[in-house]
Amino acid sequence: MSEFPRYFDVALALPLWRPFSYRLSEGMEAPEPGARVRVPFGRAVEQGFVLREIGADGLDAAVRDKPERLREIVEVLDSPSWLDEGLLSLGRWMSAYYGASLGEVLRSMLPIKPMKRPRPPEPKPLPSRPASLTLNEDQRRALVSVEKALAENRFEAFLLHGVTGSGKTEVYLRAIETALAAEKQVIVLVPEISLTPQMARRFRARLGEQVGIFHSGLSAGERFAVWKGIREERLRVVLGPRSAIFAPFENLGLIILDEEHDSSYKQTEKPRYHARSVALVRARARGAAVILGSATPSLDSLYNARRGKYSLLTLPRRASGERRPEVEIVDLSERGEEILSERLLEALDGTLSRGEKAMLLLNRRGHSRFRICRSCGHVPRCSRCDISLTYHSGRGRMLCHYCGLERPLPPVCPECAGGRWELVGAGTQQVEMALRMRFPETPVLRMDMDSTSHKNAHAEILECFGEKGPAVLLGTQMIAKGHHIPAVTLVGVISADTGLFLPDFRAAERSWQLLEQVAGRSGRGDRPGRVIVQTLNPDHPVLTSLRSEGGGDFLDRELRERRLLNYPPFRKLSSLMISAPEEKLAEKAAEALIRKFRENWPDHAGEILGPVEAAIPKLKGRHRRQVLLKGALGPEQKVWLHEGFAAISKDLRRSGALSLDLDVDPESLL
Repeated sequence: MSEFPRYFDVALALPLWRPFSYRLSEGMEAPEPGARVRVPFGRAVEQGFVLREIGADGLDAAVRDKPERLREIVEVLDSPSWLDEGLLSLGRWMSAYYGASLGEVLRSMLPIKPMKRPRPPEPKPLPSRPASLTLNEDQRRALVSVEKALAENRFEAFLLHGVTGSGKTEVYLRAIETALAAEKQVIVLVPEISLTPQMARRFRARLGEQVGIFHSGLSAGERFAVWKGIREERLRVVLGPRSAIFAPFENLGLIILDEEHDSSYKQTEKPRYHARSVALVRARARGAAVILGSATPSLDSLYNARRGKYSLLTLPRRASGERRPEVEIVDLSERGEEILSERLLEALDGTLSRGEKAMLLLNRRGHSRFRICRSCGHVPRCSRCDISLTYHSGRGRMLCHYCGLERPLPPVCPECAGGRWELVGAGTQQVEMALRMRFPETPVLRMDMDSTSHKNAHAEILECFGEKGPAVLLGTQMIAKGHHIPAVTLVGVISADTGLFLPDFRAAERSWQLLEQVAGRSGRGDRPGRVIVQTLNPDHPVLTSLRSEGGGDFLDRELRERRLLNYPPFRKLSSLMISAPEEKLAEKAAEALIRKFRENWPDHAGEILGPVEAAIPKLKGRHRRQVLLKGALGPEQKVWLHEGFAAISKDLRRSGALSLDLDVDPESLL
């Protein structure tokens, strides 16, 4: 199709469920499929993605006889396209499966292109290439299975279930070397940005400058430079969090998800994709192998391995032969309100006096969980969210962890004019102050969202903690996974109860994973490790499972309960969150949506639960109602939910005020 006029279908990066056709201006270079373009839409100019070139007979009937009525493409932004046919096909699957518009999905795949040419980063000398470690029999067996799939260019998903310290990373590196030797490309996903610096150093030391690092902490120019390096074939391995799954490799041979169980692989904004599912779909289309690695695999993956969908590879012991750390449970139920028990303080004294290091987990940032008036019981709450404000000592203010609202500390209670304030529930800032007072000569480092807000903060904190001599690293879940620091001989969990009783069917599973992961940071060198867990519920199954290897009994129990209750992995689940600025409006819209859904889909093969108040009823000034749909939804049902809700919003004359958030395979119900 070289003669004008020429027509193209474009998916707009908006919540629209069909493409729109545009005419190419004469003399303008024709865009390739996947290229970004700027096109007129209504009174605005919007970004979109070219899907295909079409002939005049492919136009809508309304314009087929008068194609000159079609509006023209304003600008072609990409030449050549950054999205090949493989990524376009992946985008179509994501759109259908997750119920998001194709344009929104394609937009999420690309890094932001800078207006100016990015300045190349200063080259840094690499450390000398380390020698490969000697594999034990379990590692060799796992590697052989992966290498066989790579040699046969065959899709296969492997669940690499290895205890903490079992040498999963060495298996990853050997498999990557095999893939690179076969001229294939590799994507390695890690769950959080805090894991990237340490992994990056190890991978680059072993594999050289062909490793590209991609994450949200980079500037737009730096992210674009990585994509450019891939397209120019200078980079053959990409390491990063979930968005790295869209690296534009054309000869992809291997995808690795480290800590595959981690909930941060799920995108929390539209399109709400899960990187694990996307990786499996992309690998199947490419005939690539996938390694899902974890010491605490998700119940979904464990179930898939047990029924043969994944091939199970196990590493049941630590690679260097160290014993599993001894776990001690400290019951706080009869010890008053102490933050650090005498048992934990004694262990810290001994650890630091021997020149060793300790890591302490408290999955609650800030100074104190809330402030209460002792005269009348009033607790300051966020005016935009239905939660209490958290006190932050560094700012001297009360902060909402959901919307960011800040308020000064009121000198008197607004309810009773009393001044008997008390801070309740220790956070990382308060514990940091207590540790500095107890151990004034010892470096005490804190890693949470507040202390890591600036660029390179994660790497700086870990580098300081890794220096020779005693030190304490206190943090939230950021410290729990992936870190290999041999001098750490003590891990303390300050409050193991934080996540046990959340109103979410995955609460126990997540708590077990977090506690097992942080326990695994201890004793990874030549000295034995020790773990002390403080709790108010010492007999909870999650905590009793910590004393045994692998959590087998606990996982079996959880799977039995999920089967009885028809929850994943035994039944598909979708969450509908309906929100509005007024409570009655949200309630009315949610009830209307479910009523119409039942009318249009009376044979829906599943349960409909709700609508009910969400676990957090008000968030960022919006009242929320939630519906759970148990059972698989077809693509047409997902599109209907959006279009049906738009019609309901119009009927209620509040189209701009109401919103619907569809989450397929939700990781959290909060």
